Amino acid sequence: MKKLIETGLVVFILLIGGWYWQKQAPKKYTVSRVIDGDTMVIDNNQEIRLASVDAPEAGLCGDVEAKNRLKELVEGKKIVIRGTVNDRFGRLLVSVYVDSKLVNEIMAGEGWARYTSQESADREKIKTAAQTARTEKRGVYGKCLEETNKENSECQIKGNNREGKKIYVLPGCKGYTNTDIEKDLGDRWFCSESEATEAGYTKAMNCE
Repeated sequence: MKKLIETGLVVFILLIGGWYWQKQAPKKYTVSRVIDGDTMVIDNNQEIRLASVDAPEAGLCGDVEAKNRLKELVEGKKIVIRGTVNDRFGRLLVSVYVDSKLVNEIMAGEGWARYTSQESADREKIKTAAQTARTEKRGVYGKCLEETNKENSECQIKGNNREGKKIYVLPGCKGYTNTDIEKDLGDRWFCSESEATEAGYTKAMNCE
């Protein structure tokens, strides 16, 4: 009788343990489609976005490479997501894990997504990875960043596009040498001031 009770107790403990493990195990989703370098759709048709990073928009330098790399990492694979903050488009901003590897960190570390200061549990790891990518000129920092227009020496006016603010800087203006053209952000070169103003850019105040 004692042995029977002990056996029953062991079975009960195993059942309780299994139930507890299932409750604690993170839910996994399958990525059905990658939209771009930081956005994907999972199997419940929810659109999610990598938190604390920003990949090039469609049509900008590095967008194809970023999308293809994210597809390699997640498309058709099981992922674990952490974070439930929604952006203004209704997408979940999340940390994405594949086999315990943080995809946000990988994309930032390879330079195909820039670090943003957006709050997330893994923000510091992502920031460190992005700093290394910039230092070692990986991804967009090698492909898309230019200090001078080597293709056309006559077009050296720098047009910066930052969050909808379009500013151009002329050679000789204060800060010109410290201004980079980062084509993955939408920056561009101009050959004349009239060309820049027609494109909606305003002369930098330090050029007055």
